[in-house]
Order: sequence, then C-alpha cells, then structure tokens
Amino acid sequence: MEKIRLRILLLIFIGIFVSTATSAQNRNFITSLSLGFGYSGFDLEKNAIGDAQPIFYPMGGIQLQKRLSPKWALTVFPNVGMSGNTKSVDLSLAPIRRVKSTSAFVNLAVHPKYYLNKLFYISAGPELSYLLWNYGSAFNEEERQIYNVEETDFFKRVNLLVSSSLGFSTKVAESRKNAPVQIDALWYLEFRFKRGISNILDPDFFGNDQSTGIIAFELVTGISFASKK
Repeated sequence: MEKIRLRILLLIFIGIFVSTATSAQNRNFITSLSLGFGYSGFDLEKNAIGDAQPIFYPMGGIQLQKRLSPKWALTVFPNVGMSGNTKSVDLSLAPIRRVKSTSAFVNLAVHPKYYLNKLFYISAGPELSYLLWNYGSAFNEEERQIYNVEETDFFKRVNLLVSSSLGFSTKVAESRKNAPVQIDALWYLEFRFKRGISNILDPDFFGNDQSTGIIAFELVTGISFASKK
C-alpha cells in the first residue's frame, strides 16, 4: 500500500513539474541554477552507540518558479544529494576502525513560496526522493579502504520527505528597457531543511521493528533568471 501511495505522489509531482516547465515563456517565470553542500544522516544515528555522525556532501539542482502574486509563488526543485553516516568502531579481531554508509538520491520538491519582503522568502512542502545507490565501506587505522560493498537492496528506492527553506534573493543585473525579452539576473542564498516521513529501510531485510528516515541541512546558492514579459 505504501509503494502505491508513493507512486501516486510521484505521478503528481511529475505532472506539477511538467506544468511548471511548460509555462517558461509566461510572465514572472524564474529559472534558477543551484549549487551547494549538505550535512545529512539517518534518524537512528541519534540513538546509535558510539560516535555515528552524518556526512557532508555536494549537491546541485535547478529551480523552476512561477510567480502567482506579489507575495506568493510556486517552486519546483529537482535536485541531487546524498545521505549517510560514518562511525568509529573498535573490533579486536579485525583491522576495521571506521565504517561508513553512503547513499545518493535524486529528489523532486514542490514548494509554495511566500515573500516576506523584496529580499527574503520562506517555502515548505513535500519532497520525493529516489535512491540511486548505497555503499557500505570500512577503513583501517591508516584510513585505507578495506572494502566497499553495494547495499542498495537493503533500502527502499522511493521515499517521502517534508522540506522547507529560508532564502535571500537580490537583483544583480537587468535587461535594457527596450530589449525584446525582459530577463533579470538575481543572486540567491538559501538554507534548506529536510526530514523523511517514510521508512527508508527495506522491511524484507530489517523487519518491521526498525524504522529510520533522512534528516538533512543544506546551504544552496546560485543565479536566477527572471522573465518579465
């Protein structure tokens, strides 16, 4: 049943993405290129024994935004990112001193956006995440990798998250008044938070007693191109 619900949500998200993308020539449409970094792990880490820590990772994506009113907009944000954890261990019968789990995701967020003023805005909404791969690795005292094993089958491919953002945007260049196409350039900086609301672990391997979700903090910057005609 959960897989069916997630597939329905995926179709809805794709429909919103296509609808927003096809309005690119309309008034008040903004296309943004974004790059940044994140700090993400799994919920279970806070209860884990030892010093399990989330991982830092690079991320990127594009944003498609349609301005609905002076205060409101709808933003579709396809992006790629990662999640995982690293933990120090002390195994007397093995040379392993650190283990790491790393997952890569492609995500699609749909956010209503509210402009607090001309510079600052907030947004929040659902985000669908698709797992590309997961690898488990181990390292010795010299930080040399002992093994690196794909463990994608231990996790669900499709997961649902709730994400939010607080951002700052300012105009850095604008078109000439007599230009046939009016396009302004804006620079923006955005802080994003994500939290998984579905269990990322595959119950066929972990059973129904274990459950965890993704938690991520991201700092994103980029350039936006805003069409006014």
